[in-house]
Amino acid sequence: MQMTNQSISFTYFGKVVPQGRPRFNKNGFAYDPVNSRNFKSSVKYQAMAEYKGKPLSENPLKVELVIYRKVQQSESKKRTELKQMNCILPTKKPDTDNYYKSISDALTGVFWQDDNQITDIAIKKRFADSKGERFEIYVTEIDKERD
Repeated sequence: MQMTNQSISFTYFGKVVPQGRPRFNKNGFAYDPVNSRNFKSSVKYQAMAEYKGKPLSENPLKVELVIYRKVQQSESKKRTELKQMNCILPTKKPDTDNYYKSISDALTGVFWQDDNQITDIAIKKRFADSKGERFEIYVTEIDKERD
């Protein structure tokens, strides 16, 4: 598979919020929970401020995402160090796919036109190091010509 030189890298610093379960009003309409909505808005505005280009074309996209979440304060110093060195990985909730969903929704219309363009995904969930809570995303356009 050949890749074009069209790519975007972006880092969002701050707490990464997973997609919450939809809430329903008394008329039965679904809406995003406040935490999810605020996170998506924050990500979108920061991405728009840093990326001045148009969304990538309608070609398929490859997304590589690394999510860094906070180490619990109740951990010992030794376990905290092991987690920050990726010797212990975060296997507890929230689920990785819920993080991905909130991030992909937030970046639709900024980095890509529609998230259905994303055909290849690689996601890692790790504990935050000295740089703090954040996510790093790398988006690459996949050339339609395949080997």
